[in-house]
Amino acid sequence: VSAEDRGLAVQLINRALNVDPNNAHALATLGFVYCHMFKDFDQSAEKLAAARRSDPNNAWAWIYQGALHAFMGRGPEAEQCCDEARACSPVDPAGHFFDRIAATAAFTNQRYDRAIELALRSRRGDKYSASAVRVLAMSLLLSGQKDKAAEVAAELQRIEPGLTVQGYLARTPAAKYEVGQRCAEALRGLGFPEH
Repeated sequence: VSAEDRGLAVQLINRALNVDPNNAHALATLGFVYCHMFKDFDQSAEKLAAARRSDPNNAWAWIYQGALHAFMGRGPEAEQCCDEARACSPVDPAGHFFDRIAATAAFTNQRYDRAIELALRSRRGDKYSASAVRVLAMSLLLSGQKDKAAEVAAELQRIEPGLTVQGYLARTPAAKYEVGQRCAEALRGLGFPEH
């Protein structure tokens, strides 16, 4: 993500917060931007906490908190936050996105069967999500389902051509944590090139 895109994201969210400083959705989105685009986990946690204080039932604040925990390798906390998000919004048009984050949380927690189930459910809503296909392929591999993992890895290659292990590590907020290294090893095991 370019510095220009990061700056624009913060600028646009701050416009919303200028109108309503306690807007839980804007605060949650800003927290996710800090996590995913800036890899600034302290700022992310601060904004997500503010979002939950403003509206404890905001599903986006909970799902983004789940993502932050997952990237940091806190699997149980990540899954708990994802469950809370679903409880806040059990029927949501963005349910496939919630399932994708929940699949990542389950992967982080080394609950690969659950990650597979959630990634498959996510794909029913968005079959071209590279993130869902990637977590599905990695979970299949690490659960010992190598043939199925190879099939899904071929699909991932079509959806995300040019995917490399180092390219993945350069962009994922999880890179410096154990879960990020586990993802890198899984990508190697799936046959993706290093560079």
